[in-house]
Amino acid sequence: MRKQLVSSSVSPEKSGFLPCVWFQNLSDPEKQKVTVGFSIIGVLLFIIFNIVVYRFGVSYGQKKHIATIPTPSPTPTPTPIPLNCKGEYKFSVSSKGEGGFVQKGFLSPCDPKRGAEQKLQITANSDAVTEIQAELQTDGKKQSIPLTKHASQKNVWECSWVMDDTYDYTYAVIIKGKIGEKEVKLPMMLR
Repeated sequence: MRKQLVSSSVSPEKSGFLPCVWFQNLSDPEKQKVTVGFSIIGVLLFIIFNIVVYRFGVSYGQKKHIATIPTPSPTPTPTPIPLNCKGEYKFSVSSKGEGGFVQKGFLSPCDPKRGAEQKLQITANSDAVTEIQAELQTDGKKQSIPLTKHASQKNVWECSWVMDDTYDYTYAVIIKGKIGEKEVKLPMMLR
């Protein structure tokens, strides 16, 4: 039984599945030329294949990852909000609410050019009004301008200023008055 096992076993040198077959072929002069030739061709094909894969892979990857520069587009210019008045803007207040301290008034001109003078005149409802201020709100500025009581006209208050800011998007005059200790206001949203 033991003889059969030994005789049936295959030696690794004669097996075609082991890497040592390549070494055996190198020792045989006839097989040596073929084995070395195929080995060299195999190594060269392996090198060429890796070079081709590397070159196409790198160039493909570079093209894929290169950021394209967008073409510049024009900067959008917002359109100014239309103005609610032109020239002299006259107003009157008929309510007895918070803005009722003002009877009437005008803003002239309502649409001044930059650097032009603008005038505000208010007629108050009573002698009880002790102080009036105009808060001018424009695109980049907020300023408070005191009105002075007119010497010859009863309950008339006025002031003027130079329009030194743009008012394309924000333009309001908030008239603030004082009756005794009570503060009241009348907002005029012109834009």
